[in-house]
Amino acid sequence: MKTTEEEYLKHIEGIIFLYKNENKKGAQKIYKDFFEGKDIEFPAIFSLMLNLEYILDDNYTLMSKDNLMEEVTEEYLKRKKQLLPDEGGHVNMYRKGISALIINKNKEFLLVNLKSFEDKYFAIPGGGVEEGETLEEATYREIREELGITENSLELIGKSKIPLIFKFKTIKMTRDGLEYVGSERNFFGFNFIGNEDEIKLQESEVKAYKWVPFTDLNKYLLFDNQLEDTTEKILEIFPFIK
Repeated sequence: MKTTEEEYLKHIEGIIFLYKNENKKGAQKIYKDFFEGKDIEFPAIFSLMLNLEYILDDNYTLMSKDNLMEEVTEEYLKRKKQLLPDEGGHVNMYRKGISALIINKNKEFLLVNLKSFEDKYFAIPGGGVEEGETLEEATYREIREELGITENSLELIGKSKIPLIFKFKTIKMTRDGLEYVGSERNFFGFNFIGNEDEIKLQESEVKAYKWVPFTDLNKYLLFDNQLEDTTEKILEIFPFIK
């Protein structure tokens, strides 16, 4: 029998309740019985489970369990509202994607102006995750395709703990025929350690690129909430940037 988003969320709710009531063994049992080893098809649910893995594992290293549990609880409540069927019975689907925050030796961030943009609009390089790809594989592929930059010219700094979820203004159709109401975007941070002449733009998609200081991002990230959302992830991955 196929597991629904609602069933997943109910079990996550149970794990959170037991853990907050200091019943870690009970929380671990639910996780093992219901989630461990399962191929979870809903991206937002899967990212929640990854965070719960850190909480339930005695060897977690990302951050203190209390802070991480608060983040998971907050994200759970938000996604419970987003993922359950709406009044018309339609399930909201969010496409998994990645964004690459790339910084050079001058602490400038690499932005791209896409073919579909007016000249004044820029974005962080990135795109959707293809079937069978990991998030990291998708990130390196998108950077290579859009900019010609290979993995050897990138030093991985870190990844955002919780993806950014945003809704499209219109429903987007994907190649598999599914309708997505938004994107679940995971951010990776890199140092660019290659040479400038290595950058070769994908002419069918990218018109131009620009290295921009953190303090000037407001001049280029002009879409709704783009500057605020990007700044939040930059400060998470690059805390030394001010």
